Amino acid sequence: MVMITERSGIYRFLSIILENRMENLKLHSGVALIEVSDPLILEEIQNDAVLEPYLGDRLSDTCIVVQPQGVAEVVRRLQSLGHMPRVIE
Repeated sequence: MVMITERSGIYRFLSIILENRMENLKLHSGVALIEVSDPLILEEIQNDAVLEPYLGDRLSDTCIVVQPQGVAEVVRRLQSLGHMPRVIE
């Protein structure tokens, strides 16, 4: 499953990245995310030359940031690759 989550306005996405000693805290505001159920799907997405310009930091094995202005293009590309992304606003 591929899920794109878009958060903006008063919504905030708070992600805690557990690295080394749980010291890395990141606050993301107004971001879109791709969340997948299988890490191999995210590898495929990251390696796609069409999607690459729209992708940001990888937050986990199953989650990556997407530039909010690129959501529509990412959805179209994922559909063309046979995925059925579900957009949650």
